[in-house]
Amino acid sequence: MIYSNSRFVLMLAALLLAPAAPALAQPSASRATVPAVDAGSDAGVAGTAAPNRDTARARRKSNRLLVKRVAAVLARTRGLDSSRILIRAADGTVTLSGTVTDNVQIPLAVNAAQQVTGVTAVRNQLRIGTQIE
Repeated sequence: MIYSNSRFVLMLAALLLAPAAPALAQPSASRATVPAVDAGSDAGVAGTAAPNRDTARARRKSNRLLVKRVAAVLARTRGLDSSRILIRAADGTVTLSGTVTDNVQIPLAVNAAQQVTGVTAVRNQLRIGTQIE
């Protein structure tokens, strides 16, 4: 039995829409219910109910920008070899890890990172090590 294109498309559409039919058949009032909130509560304020993807995306973007700013400052710091320093950021807290060539460079890196706008805390996980060439 051979089906024409239009009949096949119609059957495919019916199969795809069949699971959604009960939800579409409900009255609109039941789909648009809003929970009642106390007049003194902040729960009804738009945007405060639950974190959404945009908030998480903005936080990740902010963390990436903070890492870039700290990396730029470390690269410009005199007397500091920042080529083996790894930088992570989470909500203003910057973590410095990796190796530096001597113990003078650790406070240089920490102090430079603390001066960057947006940094609220610096976690030092730097170690003294030799650079392999």
